[in-house]
Amino acid sequence: MQLNCSTLTTPIMPPAPPIRALLLDDSKFDRDRIRRLSRKTDLALDLDEVSCLADMEQAVEKENYDLILIDYRLPEGDGLSALSKIQNTARNKTAGTIMITGDGNVDTAVAALKNGCHDYLTKDGMTVDLLRSAMLNAMERSIQARNILSEAAQHAQIRETIAHALSDVSMQDTLVGILQRHLRNAGVAAAGPQSGFGTANSPILGLPGPDAQDLSLMVEMLMQDDEFIFH
Repeated sequence: MQLNCSTLTTPIMPPAPPIRALLLDDSKFDRDRIRRLSRKTDLALDLDEVSCLADMEQAVEKENYDLILIDYRLPEGDGLSALSKIQNTARNKTAGTIMITGDGNVDTAVAALKNGCHDYLTKDGMTVDLLRSAMLNAMERSIQARNILSEAAQHAQIRETIAHALSDVSMQDTLVGILQRHLRNAGVAAAGPQSGFGTANSPILGLPGPDAQDLSLMVEMLMQDDEFIFH
């Protein structure tokens, strides 16, 4: 059974050429065949080849790849261990990955996809069209993963900046003033010596609005609430 999750996606444009790709396979015969098929995909691939996990580890530590094709059956392990090593590198943790195996075992495909592999092909069922589709799909998912990581990094920087700003006393005073103006514009009376019963414009009659001291306390409490600052 040929599993290929790329059939569920719409066609996309590949990255600007050349596409840096790495092929891990201990069989020279299979590497030569995959290279021949890849040349027929009309994708501008710059393909490196390695035959063992050790050489793959060196390659992914030194080079940036758009795409990595992984043979599942390896003399010193399997494709899942190779996938894990790739995902733990700084350079290639979001590279597009395709697991390639000599059989059509569904469990192997499921395990690969569950562990974050982007697509799956069998050697016997591999064609030019299937290889091209899998490559595009894997690179598209790689781009999505990088965008997620980039967004998370931006959010982390924003959270750090907000937390630092709120730790400044003058910033807290400014925030209190902004809150007071906002509540006043919203019709909530600021509490004071003569405001024990609110105002006619207050949304909740009979309840005084918070004074500056109350607002300052609220700001301090919100500073300690990660869900408020970082949500």
